[in-house]
Amino acid sequence: MTIGILFILSLGCAVTNGILFAIHAKHGATLLPTFEPQPTHSNTRNLKRKVRIRSTRKKDIEDVAALLASTLYQPDNEGLNWKASIDKLRRVKSFKELIKNRFDMLCEGKKVASIIDASIIRNECHEAERLRLMWDRESFRHQVQKAAEQAKEPHAWRDHNFALCPQDPSHLQHKMFTVQDVTSGSIVGFCEVAMMLTPESDDFDVNPTIANLVTSPEFRRCGIGSSLLESVKRYVKQNWKSDNLALYVKRSNAKAIGLYQKQGFDEFCQIDDSEDCYMILRPSENS
Repeated sequence: MTIGILFILSLGCAVTNGILFAIHAKHGATLLPTFEPQPTHSNTRNLKRKVRIRSTRKKDIEDVAALLASTLYQPDNEGLNWKASIDKLRRVKSFKELIKNRFDMLCEGKKVASIIDASIIRNECHEAERLRLMWDRESFRHQVQKAAEQAKEPHAWRDHNFALCPQDPSHLQHKMFTVQDVTSGSIVGFCEVAMMLTPESDDFDVNPTIANLVTSPEFRRCGIGSSLLESVKRYVKQNWKSDNLALYVKRSNAKAIGLYQKQGFDEFCQIDDSEDCYMILRPSENS
């Protein structure tokens, strides 16, 4: 789980640059992670390879950044246009920095949580008090603020005074998933789930929201997207105790919309002045 710092980019589906921090929400869950996605193996129909879905690791960062950049940027004449190639390199560098910041935030959060837990008796410390103790750590608070200020889309931290501890720990929920080719070890997919604001809501509502769901072109139509969605559903249900799940997708991305509809998502609304629509999971699909 992490700080849900949102930054929607023009992928076939939404991209969220969230800052990561492993804290669980309330409703019976603890502040420390109790679940890691079990390695999920899937036989690809076309390539006859096996892939596994697991938690993202530090060594994945460079490959994930390249995957995101290549998905975002696919000019017809990339090999002939040196300016396009330079622009792509810049995009890779930008993604790498953003992803590294998120991952570093995750590591910092785990370190701070361990220090706090070593100094208190867990059962005698309310979760809100534990969160306050963690927020008092300047190094953690500073990294959260820095990440929030880099975000371009409205998010839960938009108007937050970082001198104050957040009141809702659910805003810290965030998880990254990596898909790895078992044979070659290469990264062929990536996905995040974070707490994002609900469109067209007068209140400050947030929902677990899928973002960054991308796969390598040569591994598409092999069931990886469906497997990622199932992993996210299971994680949100088991760890965040939530039946809600949502996502943003480009209205022009008919293939992605078809996949999401097969997985039980329905269109909730279209986002004004953008190409995005907001889809939510039918309650019966995550029960």
